[in-house]
Amino acid sequence: MKTNLLTFLLLSIAITGFSQNTTIFSYGSSWLYKDDGSDQNTLMYQLTNFPLEATWQTGVGQFGYGDGDEATVVQACATSPSTTCTSKYITTYFRKTFNIINTGAFGGFT
Repeated sequence: MKTNLLTFLLLSIAITGFSQNTTIFSYGSSWLYKDDGSDQNTLMYQLTNFPLEATWQTGVGQFGYGDGDEATVVQACATSPSTTCTSKYITTYFRKTFNIINTGAFGGFT
């Protein structure tokens, strides 16, 4: 089964109160990501001004583990290639800054 990391990320974004299709992130857009197996501390990670962001890499979607169709291959574990991993990293972190010009057009954001 093919896993698209970005799909899982987008499921955590809730925008309510609009009746037409709205693109928030374009396919292939740029993201900050951290794929080294480190714990980025959940409480710190949720801050708008996350202090460690400067050490993160930048890549564009689609992200994945190297099945050949990704724009950005993320590190699955400390060994390379990732297909030889026996103990994969549990988390890859992603962050993106975006602006919504007309916030009044939506009922809410989570």
